Amino acid sequence: MKERNMKEWLFKKCFHIALYFLILVTWIILMIHFFHYEVPNTIAYIYWVCVGIYIGIYLGVKSVQYFNLNKRDFNYYIKVGLAKSKIGDSQGAIDIYEKALELNAFQVYAIFNNIGYAYLRLRQYEKSLSSFTKALDLQRDNGYPLNNMGFAYIMLGQLDKGKECLDKVITKDNILKAYSFRNFGIYYMKMDQIQLAEDYFKKAFAMNLPVDLLEYFYAQLLLVKSEKKEALEYLSKSVQKGETEGIELMNSLK
Repeated sequence: MKERNMKEWLFKKCFHIALYFLILVTWIILMIHFFHYEVPNTIAYIYWVCVGIYIGIYLGVKSVQYFNLNKRDFNYYIKVGLAKSKIGDSQGAIDIYEKALELNAFQVYAIFNNIGYAYLRLRQYEKSLSSFTKALDLQRDNGYPLNNMGFAYIMLGQLDKGKECLDKVITKDNILKAYSFRNFGIYYMKMDQIQLAEDYFKKAFAMNLPVDLLEYFYAQLLLVKSEKKEALEYLSKSVQKGETEGIELMNSLK
C-alpha cells in the first residue's frame, strides 16, 4: 500500500500557490517596468508578458481540475468502501480504501480509521491497531480511531490498554458515545463484572442508534447469564443486520 498523508498534500498545494504568486509578482513587475521605463522592443515585451499570463492561467486551471478530480475520485472511493463494509465485505472495503490513499490525501486519518475498522471486522486486530495508530498520528484527539483502538485491545485480551483508550474518548457525538458504551460493555463483560456490562449495553441501546455488533455482544452477555432464549432474540437481530459474527454464533447454537 502506498501511503499518503495530509502533510504531503498540503506541501503540494502550497507549492502550487507559491508558483501562482511568483507568476503574479513577475507580471506586476513587468507591467511596472513597461509603464515607467522606455522599452527597447515593445512588441517582444508584450509578447512575453502575454505568454507569462497564459502560462499562469493554464497552470491555475489545470491545478483546479487536478484537485477537484482527486477530491471527486476520493469521495467515490469512500462511498464504495462504506457500501462494501455495510454488506460485510471488509476485505473489499480495505482494497477500495487503499486506492483512495493513492490519491493526494483528503481526510487521510478517516481512511486509516476505516481501514482499521475493516480489519476489526475481519478479526485481524494487530493490523487494525497499525491503521488506528496512523490515524491518530494525523489527528491525535480524534475519538473514532481511539475508541476503535480500545475495542481492538479488548479483543486481544489487553484489557488495561483497551480501557485506557476508552477513558480518553471525550465527545458530544452521539454515535461515538453509543459505540463507546458498547465497548465499555464488552470490557466489563470480559472482566466478569456482569452488572456493569449490562448497564453499559443498555446505555448503548438507549441511544437508539444503529451500532455494529451491539446485539451480538449483548447476546454473548445473556449467554453468560444463562438466558439463552433472550440471547437468541438478540442474535436474530444481528443476523438480520447481516453481521457475520452473529450468523456464526447463531449457527453454533443450533
